[in-house]
Amino acid sequence: MMFKKTAALCLAVLFLFPALPVSAKIIVTATVQVYLNGHPLTFDQDPFAKNDQVLAPVRAVAEAAGCTVSYDSSCQTVTLTKTDQLMSVPVHDIEPFVDGQTHTIELTIGSALAEVDGVTKLMAAPAEMIGGRVFAPLRSVANALDMDEQWQAGDSQAYLYTRMRGTGPLADEQLFPSLAKNTYSVKSGTVTVSLGMDVTEMYRMLGQPDQIDNSQAPLLMYYVYTKKGANVICLLGKVIGITLSSGSTMKTSLGISTSSGPADIAKAYGVSGAYIAAHTANDLNADGGKDIFLLYDGDALADSFAQITHCIDFAFIAGQLDSISLVDWKSLNEIIPGYLDSYTEELDSLMGQQ
Repeated sequence: MMFKKTAALCLAVLFLFPALPVSAKIIVTATVQVYLNGHPLTFDQDPFAKNDQVLAPVRAVAEAAGCTVSYDSSCQTVTLTKTDQLMSVPVHDIEPFVDGQTHTIELTIGSALAEVDGVTKLMAAPAEMIGGRVFAPLRSVANALDMDEQWQAGDSQAYLYTRMRGTGPLADEQLFPSLAKNTYSVKSGTVTVSLGMDVTEMYRMLGQPDQIDNSQAPLLMYYVYTKKGANVICLLGKVIGITLSSGSTMKTSLGISTSSGPADIAKAYGVSGAYIAAHTANDLNADGGKDIFLLYDGDALADSFAQITHCIDFAFIAGQLDSISLVDWKSLNEIIPGYLDSYTEELDSLMGQQ
């Protein structure tokens, strides 16, 4: 998309150009590590926190997100051009998908205004020239580039996710195949978190997590809510799994908590004792406990892990429900091809150990 050059246009942009004379005196409160879709970004000057904002070198962030850059020296305007992609980096066997729709973002050094596809947007703070690099509020840049951003102040880490929305042949229903029938959620009062939910909506519901961990598996982000007794697992900015631990203040959408028993589960989910017996595995985690698995293909009960879109795991230790886990099984296995294949055969062989 092309934009008509106007005086107002020159008031709206950000970036890296050594020749620009504008500079700024700053007070750095903390350097910040930035991740894009779970991968750490590298910078020749570190992002930092200032006045409750994360400021980052724009060129490094934008280029990592697949942007091209041009500069108009007459008005110190930088133009970021981005063509829609399914994701910014290949994921295992999935290549970046481009549907051809192009977006343009224009910003100016010293201004907090940005032109995003011809619409003027107000950033959280003006762009600044620091040491020959243009810094700008990371969240504002991320939003302009259609990415989600979460700031983990305690660990000085910021997480960016390419939003999995689009108008091409691979929209949400294809990327997360079971999302369309997703009714799997946990709740506490008016707070509800569902499989398939955007991570930004999860933040709105649950607030800032006590811990974020991205070291367990490729592209998976673990959000730990200690006081709520809940862990949320996200993949590419979507909730892919939810675990409630013993004593959690939350319940499943059908009212099961960690104080419930097998009879409560059977009644709430409308399953027979025979189904529970056939889908119970003993000592799965070498803890002497047992796991009851409810397997679903969409909205219907399934018999085998090989057939499912979703799984709900009720883990008992010493007769007490220790944890409840909800997993968007099919999406996880398709986005990271074969990730769960090794578990499928093993779990199927262990079930029926009532």
